[in-house]
Amino acid sequence: MKTREVVIGLTTGLWPLFGMYALCAGCSSEPAVQAERETSPMEKNASISESKNAGQNGFEVLNQLYARDAKTAYAIRGKSQMMHELPSDRRDLDNYEYPVIAGSDGPTFEVLNLAPYAHHARDRRYGYFWGERIEGSDGPTFTDLGGNFARDAHAIYYRGHKVEEADMESFRRLDDFSTFAVDKNHTYHGDLHGLILIENADPKTFRVLDELYAVDRAAVYREDKIIRGADLETFEVLQDRFTHSMHYSGYARDKNRVYYYGEVMPEAHSPSFVLVASPFSKDRRTVYFHNQKIPGSDPATFEYFRDGREDRGKHWDAKDKGHWYRNVVPNLETMKTRSTRRR
Repeated sequence: MKTREVVIGLTTGLWPLFGMYALCAGCSSEPAVQAERETSPMEKNASISESKNAGQNGFEVLNQLYARDAKTAYAIRGKSQMMHELPSDRRDLDNYEYPVIAGSDGPTFEVLNLAPYAHHARDRRYGYFWGERIEGSDGPTFTDLGGNFARDAHAIYYRGHKVEEADMESFRRLDDFSTFAVDKNHTYHGDLHGLILIENADPKTFRVLDELYAVDRAAVYREDKIIRGADLETFEVLQDRFTHSMHYSGYARDKNRVYYYGEVMPEAHSPSFVLVASPFSKDRRTVYFHNQKIPGSDPATFEYFRDGREDRGKHWDAKDKGHWYRNVVPNLETMKTRSTRRR
């Protein structure tokens, strides 16, 4: 029997990092080649401290990002890969670098959040973000607000930078998961590039739906951008009923349209559209992988396996009457196919 494994690469939308294998009769594909990992800017810029004090004088690992000894504090940097475990409480030069944090005070240095990758720290003089001193910050009053936000007696900070427009008295984050915030005058959304003022948003009625979407009395927002044409009264975020994840799915709909990361899915049928389990969704006509239709899929018989299913020696995530499906992470730039035969 001829079968196929089809790699469907997503080159549109906000998530081009995923693909999918489908197994069916009479079709073909080639395997995607894994993209080589690029060295991050953090790793490129981190200098190796050759201080003799590390590993001595009470050297202590505080979390995945910080360490200290009796004199100073250190930023922890992975040399060749992302860190998934704490380094040992010694100078592990094979896997990690420990650049000294300039001006830090080891005895009073402390991390301000119990999370393994907590970014904020302080000592008796300064506040710190991601191993860098925040100039002008006040260590004794420096406090972590979560979501890359912090404050001290004089200012609000986002990712280590002072938020000049913020009103100190009224500034607040809107939930524990997103980077939306408000004060009496402004509405904000943060990303990796900084904190953005959401123009014309109403801070008094602004409400977060999940990490991606929000609404106020006049509009629907995807992060800091208005979703033009969205119906405010019927707009809803679609939750993943299998994982119940607090992380957003990206899917939403109103009475007229379906959205994926704020972009309209033009062929999706809103009244019948459901999120099966991210990244699978369906309507009355077809099944979708992220925001792309799966050719030949059958929504009536489509079934998702929460814990996967073994068949023909492979692990699969879903099936319909003619196909088996599984997720992969293909090459980020080029998708290829390969022919196979099974008997």
